[in-house]
Amino acid sequence: MTLRRPFAALISLAACLVASACDSSPTRDPAQATPELAALRPAAPVDGSYGALLSADDVRDIAARIERREEPWTTAFRALLARADRALDAKPESVTFQGDSGHLFFTEPPYCGWSRRDGGPDCRDGQINPDADRGDYLAANRLGQQTRHLAIAYVLTGEPRYADKAVELIRTWMLDSATYMEPRLSNWQSWIELYITIPSAIYAVDLLRDAPNWRDGELAAAMDWIRAFSGDARKLSHENNFENWRLVLLSTAGATLGDQGLLDEAFARFRAIIPDQIDTDGTMIEEIGRTKSLSYSLYALNAMMITAEVARRRGIDLYRWRTDDGRGLDMAMAYHAPYAIDPTNWPYPQMGPVRASDNMAMFELAYAVYGDPVYLRAVEAWGRPMDEIRVLGPTTLTHSRRE
Repeated sequence: MTLRRPFAALISLAACLVASACDSSPTRDPAQATPELAALRPAAPVDGSYGALLSADDVRDIAARIERREEPWTTAFRALLARADRALDAKPESVTFQGDSGHLFFTEPPYCGWSRRDGGPDCRDGQINPDADRGDYLAANRLGQQTRHLAIAYVLTGEPRYADKAVELIRTWMLDSATYMEPRLSNWQSWIELYITIPSAIYAVDLLRDAPNWRDGELAAAMDWIRAFSGDARKLSHENNFENWRLVLLSTAGATLGDQGLLDEAFARFRAIIPDQIDTDGTMIEEIGRTKSLSYSLYALNAMMITAEVARRRGIDLYRWRTDDGRGLDMAMAYHAPYAIDPTNWPYPQMGPVRASDNMAMFELAYAVYGDPVYLRAVEAWGRPMDEIRVLGPTTLTHSRRE
């Protein structure tokens, strides 16, 4: 992969965008280019073979918008660089660093174990037990977010330090003989926790496939790890949002591996579950009975949006696919958008508040795909830049509507 790397200008640009240090005026609008800013160029790959969720063409277009100081990309880029710079100081994560499960991922169900704490019912939907051992899950979550932020920063800037750090984190989690996670699922709680965390690290591997930072054989070994892990997940199937997130794992793995059979399987399963998941009015059948039914409905839809985005990039439209009786992702998104704008109108149980991190960033992607202003209103209700915390990351930067 050939890179343009004006490092001095790039370092100045990063300082400007992260610290707003290019102008001493505290009231300056950061969206307005100044002469010194206008001369800077964020480095970007001229070509690259990545493309599971972001392509080299996307990166060049986004970089050009940042160069022109267009919003919302400039502010979103600033936010990404801040996260990526923090990730440069991150300690590597490993399942071997906590507990005694060796190389196997270990976790405890977050909604259970309450009887040991207070003598009441043991499992309580929507109520996280603070005593549950979730060390490996939290580690996997940090791994996914940090490697993704670093990898996106790398393809947008060309700075090797971002790729160096991302590869180091991936090496520790997947490859090193002393610290690797065995590439398989363990107990039933591990299913969902790994479905929602590992795809982000897979996304990072895809973005880094052409980076010069891998040691001999490491990229192939990372691909083997992804192949083995997704192969284990292929043996399972679920109801409710577990299945939606399993398909995110299978589709991101299939796209990264170039495994058409795995992609075909994930996309066929996507179509097959719609009658069981989406009702004729657009509600999410498996989620509206939950104690946090809006949060979990959006959670399930978010997964479907990500799988549909993987498919779109391969010429398959799952965004608008419908059953014979009219059920599909597009009508479910349209049903839920008004409740994302004002969750107080939601007619089903919702214990506790809905937060921006509760999958609201998918409406940025929805606006890019469908163009319906209702999705833009949902985005504006929560504020940009929007970050999809599980897989896509800085959605406003990478997947907002570009016209």
